[in-house]
Amino acid sequence: MRFHRTGHKKLHHPVVGRLDLEFEAMEFPAHPGLTMLVYTASPNTPTADALKLLATWAATIDQNRESTGQP
Repeated sequence: MRFHRTGHKKLHHPVVGRLDLEFEAMEFPAHPGLTMLVYTASPNTPTADALKLLATWAATIDQNRESTGQP
């Protein structure tokens, strides 16, 4: 990875609301046109707490699907 772009992004999630995220975009020199975006939240912020809540929420949904045999 060679080219880097960074910035700040504000998103609204329907479950947890506002998310203030930092991002870094990295392009793969061996694969022109392919870009990986990495979003992070600063520690001990409302956004970090919201992401933890979303992770727990998603894990609960996955567990419920597995227990009922749903895809």
